[in-house]
Amino acid sequence: LNFICVVRHQARLITDYFKDGTQLGVEIRYVEQEPGKGNAYAVRSASPYLGMGPFFHCDADILFHRDLALILLDRARQVNPDAVLAFGKDPSIAPTHRSAQSFSNVLTVTAERLGVSLGQYVLMGVNIFGAVVLDAITSQLPPQSDREISVSEILLSNLDSINVEYAFYDGPWWHLAYPDDF
Repeated sequence: LNFICVVRHQARLITDYFKDGTQLGVEIRYVEQEPGKGNAYAVRSASPYLGMGPFFHCDADILFHRDLALILLDRARQVNPDAVLAFGKDPSIAPTHRSAQSFSNVLTVTAERLGVSLGQYVLMGVNIFGAVVLDAITSQLPPQSDREISVSEILLSNLDSINVEYAFYDGPWWHLAYPDDF
């Protein structure tokens, strides 16, 4: 397995701890995140090292059971989309979580199209992306922004041109970075 770890805040702690990944049986390449707020900038920073095939993307502050990765891979293999986004079940945080507030209109349309209620789900920041998504991110991001720009924002605002599929995950997961958001 190969990992590309985009670092910025506390970069030295991360690189000193994980080193090159040998002790974990993996290869880790570190990339400094370019200026700009949000995970879309992190993905764009890693893009020269990703190649053209699909890749697994996970925000660093999300912990989940390995079953979620298998669910996403299975969904990607079934329909071969440009992206698979994971929605995690958590009725206690879903209505107030940042993603629910930021994308409420798009999520409502998405839920209607899928025939599901997203009232108990929240976008997790765990995804599989392909080359079309990388192209959208690299072409639509400004050089830098003081406003946080997420990959989900770019994807959900381009549903007409990007084939996005969704996976719904009912297993355990934790979002570590924004406890006061919940």
